[in-house]
Amino acid sequence: MGSLPPKKLPYLPASYFHWTVATVFGSGFSSFAPGTVGSIVSLLIIYWIFPVSIPLQLIMLLGFTALAVYSSGIVAEMTETKDPSVVVADEFVGMFATFLFFPQPLRPDLMILGLVLFRIFDIWKPWPAYKLETLPGGFGIVLDDLVAGLYAMTLLHLADWWLL
Repeated sequence: MGSLPPKKLPYLPASYFHWTVATVFGSGFSSFAPGTVGSIVSLLIIYWIFPVSIPLQLIMLLGFTALAVYSSGIVAEMTETKDPSVVVADEFVGMFATFLFFPQPLRPDLMILGLVLFRIFDIWKPWPAYKLETLPGGFGIVLDDLVAGLYAMTLLHLADWWLL
């Protein structure tokens, strides 16, 4: 299920770049739960690159979102699939949004709870996430996960304030 071969793959360096971005360094090719594996790999990457500065967090989120939309749309077009299971760049964007406004370094309890909350919202897709999923191309692939990440971020901040 996770290893979906492209139906048309031009052998250009740009296509390899988009496949690398869209699959988050190949983690989307996992044969077992590619979305969860992509989320875990994304969490590890985020742990190392997440900035302390809130303005930089927002700028990076916008940049990653734009790149994910673009690369995911190209990979979806190459595979002739609306939302290929190998594309997990949307999970990266959602996970990044989950940890917005948290200080560095991220605490292990926040990382685990954030991962769980994001996966719940990503699978559940409460409004408006399920509506955004119907958008064309990379927008429909990525924006629903961005909303799931924002829901997860909200609950994670509440949990950190009240429980952790």
